[in-house]
Amino acid sequence: MINATDIIPGDTFFGGKPIRIIVPTSSLESEKFKKCLDSVRRSQLPNNSILTAVVSSGPTFSFARSINYALAMVNDENVLLLNDDCYVEPTTIKNMVDSITSNDGVIGGLLRYSNGKIQHNGGLLYFNTLTIFFKDLTKGAPFNTIRSALEARRRGVKYVRAFHRTTTRPGSLDFVTGALFFIPNAAFRKIGLLDEDYVNGFEDADYCLRARKMGLAVRVEASASAVHEEHASLNSVKSHFFDNISVFGKKWKRSEVEALRD
Repeated sequence: MINATDIIPGDTFFGGKPIRIIVPTSSLESEKFKKCLDSVRRSQLPNNSILTAVVSSGPTFSFARSINYALAMVNDENVLLLNDDCYVEPTTIKNMVDSITSNDGVIGGLLRYSNGKIQHNGGLLYFNTLTIFFKDLTKGAPFNTIRSALEARRRGVKYVRAFHRTTTRPGSLDFVTGALFFIPNAAFRKIGLLDEDYVNGFEDADYCLRARKMGLAVRVEASASAVHEEHASLNSVKSHFFDNISVFGKKWKRSEVEALRD
């Protein structure tokens, strides 16, 4: 694992605490990373903001481990975790910074597909198989629930699914998506690093629940948007799904998650 760290040569700067923008990537030469970096460079940023690209790939790649490698470098900066297939609007980062309150733990953004359709606006965790079945039914994939629930039972793990909100209407959420994940420095000092027991899935939900357990807010900033080419990272998430829900189920009870929900 290597990293490339530099002060960001942006176009528009403003005062305030700098940001360390952490981007895990398989290659600094990939088109998606270059596109991500270009979107950051076109952004309004605090002075002396830093971009840390963590280069890691192969079968041993771990999102949490890559992020933690860079988080260990954080001093007094705020933190923005950004997927290399996520492209921010020019005002997204500034809008996140301007919205910070003393109670914020994690701030997410409104993620869209390239056609403008909403992809993620926060998410909820479901533990009831029947509820999950009907949610999959509305997506035209009810047999996915049956297969997954049976496999979870065979493995002896609690079945849990994360569903993303795809509307801008106000509503409850349990987590925001790790593809665009802003952590104020004060919150980072309290919550700490990502849990490396997860492998490319559920790290974001776990981190948000830890923030909530400490009394910190988890929310989406509606004025902060980005385009996310989600398909680029879905295969890894699917391949580790059952291992991740096993880790999650050992840490979090349904009653606790629902009690923390806003």
